[in-house]
Amino acid sequence: MPFVARSDELATVRTLLERAREGSSAVLVIGGEAGVGRTRLVEAIADAARRDGFRVATGTCVRMDAGAMPYLAIIAALRALVAQGDPATVAASLGGQRREIARLLPEVARLGVPVDRDTVGLPAVPAGPRAMPAPAVAPGSAGSTEREPLERLRLFEAVTTWLARLADAAPLLLVIDDLQWVDPSTLDLLRALAPALAHGSVLVVSLRTDQPLPGAVGATVAELVRDGATRLELAPFERNELERLVAAATGTDVGAVDPAALDHLTARSGGNAFLALALIDAGLVSADAPYVGVPASLRDILDAELASLDDETLAMLRAAALEPGPLDDAVLAGVLEVPVTAVGRAIREAHHAGVLAIGRGVGAERVPRFRHAIQREVLVDQLGHGEQRSLHARYADVLESADLDPSRASAVALHRDGAGDGPRALAAHLAAMDAAERAFAFDAAARHGTRAAALRRGIGVADPGTPDEAGLLGRASYAALLAGDAPAAAELARRALATTEVDDARAAVLHDRIRWALWLEGDRAGSARELELAFERLGDAPPDALRAHLLAERAAMRTGEADPRAALDLAHEAIGIARAVGAPEIEALGLGILGRALATHGRVDEGIDSLRAAVGIADRIGNLQGRMVGLATIVAVLASCGRSREALDEADAATAIADASGL
Repeated sequence: MPFVARSDELATVRTLLERAREGSSAVLVIGGEAGVGRTRLVEAIADAARRDGFRVATGTCVRMDAGAMPYLAIIAALRALVAQGDPATVAASLGGQRREIARLLPEVARLGVPVDRDTVGLPAVPAGPRAMPAPAVAPGSAGSTEREPLERLRLFEAVTTWLARLADAAPLLLVIDDLQWVDPSTLDLLRALAPALAHGSVLVVSLRTDQPLPGAVGATVAELVRDGATRLELAPFERNELERLVAAATGTDVGAVDPAALDHLTARSGGNAFLALALIDAGLVSADAPYVGVPASLRDILDAELASLDDETLAMLRAAALEPGPLDDAVLAGVLEVPVTAVGRAIREAHHAGVLAIGRGVGAERVPRFRHAIQREVLVDQLGHGEQRSLHARYADVLESADLDPSRASAVALHRDGAGDGPRALAAHLAAMDAAERAFAFDAAARHGTRAAALRRGIGVADPGTPDEAGLLGRASYAALLAGDAPAAAELARRALATTEVDDARAAVLHDRIRWALWLEGDRAGSARELELAFERLGDAPPDALRAHLLAERAAMRTGEADPRAALDLAHEAIGIARAVGAPEIEALGLGILGRALATHGRVDEGIDSLRAAVGIADRIGNLQGRMVGLATIVAVLASCGRSREALDEADAATAIADASGL
């Protein structure tokens, strides 16, 4: 059916596309109630962009009760860009960003010259039990033991750089639909991408605005608009626009629609395009029949649409309704154990009946989708419990046979849960947690770790090498901390402490985890209490890296005291133990805290020397975050004591290092 109405909105879009063709960039935010026509407008924008020679990539966020799949929409969009070029050309365009992009799209590692797993920077999934993460340090400490946060920025920079390189060759349109269901990792990437959008690029995001938005989504939209994004809020159709919609849908001329039927349609639909089309399809308006009644509900209309389909098409749709991600004909064929051609025929039939919509691009852009979430719900309701479990198990089996990007790994875990197979669900959530951590989707890693812990508790005796509940909760706690959810991190660590599996060393690590979380929440007294509890659990154990770490943190907490001797003594003790046990990251941490303490109490040059020593160790062992934090601390120390010229020189040097590191 041709696109109707929205002429003002399309004029705005044409202006943005024309500016992009001339070398500018733009961000467009489209809002509106469910069914008002946001997705249809996005499709019209994509069509217009293709006609103007744009490279087009689209991704859709999906509502999931169990938590959104990490990077789902971004992965779909990037995969579409890969599919639009031949392998050699795509490999060349990726350049030095390929190993980072491979965190999201594992298949790009095989484009052009083969690349092994180590080369693309994907650590092997551990076969045995994972140790709990190394103790994390307080914000601002030099020589931090964890590099993931800055490496996440490197991933975001790689995506931005690759898109900019593509935009240099041809203007680029990137579309993210249904932003109200976005996962936190995709949202963070969008926030990094939008202000750095390359010339010749247009970013379009659409979202439902007739219900409260998650706080982070609302804040991101406000930030985009504040930074210059164009905002379009789609209003419901007026009566004259509905008349054009009826004419297009029924193949009649504008003006030939029965006025009474049009009045009823306007009143019943409220101008909502999706509901209006459903009512038209149900026979409310036709070229040769007046209005005869309105179905009781939209669900009744959708039931009637499905009743007209044959058994093979219904079987395909019911299976498709259980897959939260994009519909893939090859995956559906594997799930249903039928030829791909049979699935293709069923998809075409469902599209003709108005149940599925199909993009009008090429290749990966022609992924079918349900026209409305209610259609998916109706189909799932038609499945029996046993049918659902069986289909979930088939989905997991089929999806596990391919490369597991972060969103697909999450889908496998979801399906293993739906199949009710506890041991295999545990394995799937562990794999999904690994995939999420590799892509720095820490929120998803925390979610999968928490679910894995619950499954582990329910299983009881497990295979040798399976992590215990406390280890999984500890790992989830650390992921939550990196995701910025300090309360969840503290709660998960406390739950780990409450298990019967925690020895003194692990308990000390968990108390330190809570210490960090409380520090981030501003609870200094609570943070100090947790640190002392960590020391209590260590007791008289021989000096090791953990004790050195805790001593360094105790020194950091006492840096602001009027008498610096306690802080200095603790820092020196931490450094000595770290050197004795061969723990260079902890040695760097201690040197950094020692440097801050010295500088705080007037011994600036000694403090800077200690900080430089910490930076040197971080550089030698490849700890980029420790190196950057140490350099930033040197700049802050110099600036605070009036040595502005030196501070500027150090800042320039640090910026050059960050640029060279891909940040």
